[in-house]
Amino acid sequence: LFARHDLPLVEVALLFEAGADRVADPPSQEGATELLASLLSEGAGERDAPAFAAALQSLGAEFEASATRGGIGVTLSTLRRSCAPALALLADAVLRPRLAEEDWLRVKSLHLEELKQQEDIPEAVAARVARRVLFGAEHACGRPLDGTAASVAAIELADVAALRRALLHPARARLIVAGDLTAADARALLDEAFGSWTAPDEPAGSPALHDMPQGDALRVYLVDRPRAVQTVIHFALPGIARGDARRLPYELIGTVLGGTFTSRLNSNLREDKGFTYGAASAYAMEKRCGLFGAFSSVHAEATGAALTEFLGEFARLRTGDVTAEETEKARGAWRAEAVDTCASLSALVEEAAALFQADLPFSTFAADLAALPGVTAEQMNALARGAIPLEQGVLVLVGDAALVREQAAAAGLPEPILVDADGEIVR
Repeated sequence: LFARHDLPLVEVALLFEAGADRVADPPSQEGATELLASLLSEGAGERDAPAFAAALQSLGAEFEASATRGGIGVTLSTLRRSCAPALALLADAVLRPRLAEEDWLRVKSLHLEELKQQEDIPEAVAARVARRVLFGAEHACGRPLDGTAASVAAIELADVAALRRALLHPARARLIVAGDLTAADARALLDEAFGSWTAPDEPAGSPALHDMPQGDALRVYLVDRPRAVQTVIHFALPGIARGDARRLPYELIGTVLGGTFTSRLNSNLREDKGFTYGAASAYAMEKRCGLFGAFSSVHAEATGAALTEFLGEFARLRTGDVTAEETEKARGAWRAEAVDTCASLSALVEEAAALFQADLPFSTFAADLAALPGVTAEQMNALARGAIPLEQGVLVLVGDAALVREQAAAAGLPEPILVDADGEIVR
């Protein structure tokens, strides 16, 4: 419980995790967890979807369910005075979802349409392919969270219902509450809403993780978009998980390279060269894995020159040339983001959920903030080469193959492997 009595608001998050070394989606059913999350908003108990939405609106409450690679998170935002009836609606959604056939057909159809639309967004295609080819199809972090057209088409309502019984189980649940409640208030309200929640059977097992394939040279993949006027450049390299002790200096390294408007990549490719409207980099640190990404969308004719600049910036940083001034700016950016994390109940709960999902205590946030002033340029430089493991990474290019191939070769890169929007090799 995070008590905040300045405003009469309450935020609740209920987290369901498949397990420390598990993924939520059943084998060959990528996208099932996201489909289940969507269905949780489609009515519960005696209420169909419109009635459930109307009940929330009448209370001034908001409900959301979202999928992660390891499970589902359900959140509720409500006024303090409406907390009891709003929690009853949350309990209905979790314990008594309707999972009606007509809702399922609509949700599945919309999801398939969204997957089709994503194929027309080059940045989304690049991100999807990058994960697939970096981690491999068998690794949880390489699977698309929203699935593929083929995997989603094969999922039936009975599959989602079985997943709900296995995943939305009290043995898998963690609860976070923030807002205008005392501990006694929160306990009484939650007992009223969830006190009858019993689950005599143990939750079913879920698929275990696979190892990530190891590379020893940068691999290049190409998704052909004939006559495209821009090329999406997306580098993806192995990173670290959220629980790694190096997370803070790594995050600052990512900030120096591409985490702010004045970072090296953006200053070079946008401000100096004019190749793009923006270039960035960041570490994605998840519970089970991590990756480093650097990306931009550049004018097609500048693809080769932009790639040369990316590689040059990586090479320069890997030598350990971060300055004290850059370190101070990165620390300031991290501190400002940390302040924003505590600015609202929803942001506070989101940060707590991310830490708990990584099996880290919330005190990690305060510990990182206290450790921030002690992160030096020397410490970052000592880690820089390992923080940008280019030899183990992949480069995904989405653009006109005729232009991209020639320019990639000129930049000294290996011949790209042609793949489709799901990362499958095109024969």
